[in-house]
Amino acid sequence: MCFSKTQAMSLTGDCRPFSDNADGTMLGEGIGMFALRRLEDAESGGDHIYAVLRGLGGSSDGRAKSIYAPAIRRSGQGFEESLRNCGLRTGYRRID
Repeated sequence: MCFSKTQAMSLTGDCRPFSDNADGTMLGEGIGMFALRRLEDAESGGDHIYAVLRGLGGSSDGRAKSIYAPAIRRSGQGFEESLRNCGLRTGYRRID
C-alpha cells in the first residue's frame, strides 16, 4: 500500500539509478552473511584470512530528487570519504 501511494515502483521495469530519467524502484530480496573475527584472533587461531576490513561508510543526505533517485555527487563524496578513512584514494574521475 505504501509504495502505491508514493508512486515508487518503476513503470518501465528499468529503474535507472542515478539517472535523470529514473522512474522508480524495483523490489528484490537477498541475504548475505559474514563471519568476522578480529585480525589478531584470526591470526592466533590459524584461520585463513580472505580479507581485512580497514573501514566502512555510507551516505544518505536526503537532498536528492527522491530516495529512489539518489544524488550521484553526494553518493560519490560518501564513497571517497569512506576510502580516505581507510587511507585509500579513488581511481576514478569525479563527475561534477
